[in-house]
Amino acid sequence: MQITVNPPSIDFGALASGEGATGTVKTVEAPADAQVIATIRGDDASFFNVNSVSSYEWVLRPVDPGDLPPGYKGHPKERVLELAGQTDGKTPLRVSKGQIVEVEIAAVAPPVSDKANFNAQLLIQGDTWGDPAAVNLSMLYGHVEIVPDSLQVGISQVEPGSVTFSLTLTDGPTPTGISTRVFFELANWTTDAVVTFAGDNSPVIVGPQHTTVPAKRRFQLSGPQNSGFFHLAATAFDKRQSKLLVFQIV
Repeated sequence: MQITVNPPSIDFGALASGEGATGTVKTVEAPADAQVIATIRGDDASFFNVNSVSSYEWVLRPVDPGDLPPGYKGHPKERVLELAGQTDGKTPLRVSKGQIVEVEIAAVAPPVSDKANFNAQLLIQGDTWGDPAAVNLSMLYGHVEIVPDSLQVGISQVEPGSVTFSLTLTDGPTPTGISTRVFFELANWTTDAVVTFAGDNSPVIVGPQHTTVPAKRRFQLSGPQNSGFFHLAATAFDKRQSKLLVFQIV
């Protein structure tokens, strides 16, 4: 038998030099008692690390009275997961049948590198579970600095407003370098003003490294509000890097 895990792969996205990110993997309920370890293998294994291996078990816990409807009588309980044990991943963790195992993994981008893509594989092994479960790990060494000239925009239904961005590819492999397209997407929330792009919104190519590219975006207020906020997502490296910007309408 082989234990099932979720997710089957983790992409830590595009990371700047020295930047780190974490992710977690969970197993289904353990089919049998086992001693569990988690290891990372592959040519790029040194850029990934197992932070912890934890086990959780189902317990019945009284429901918080504040979560019950007014006038409710009785003392109901709910089934929740509770931490049962934890190790650093190198020390085997004793897991009982029915428990769930969670592994936390970290990725850290190198200070410098001659390659862009890093890949490794996480193995979760129970000594009675048969073949280990494998989780693919990946990250991209690259980063675009996205800086708006202001977080306040003067726009109305009559007059569009604009923001100029400075886009700089600050990190990536050397000496060949990389380039990427930066996309801008509006995310209008129901509580905010309704804003649309006024004019061209084509992606902007950024690269080679340490070259700053200006990108101007014009916005039109299409809703009835004369003030409020709107949200803009700027993404690079096929959305492996994402930055959410909040602008105030003035």
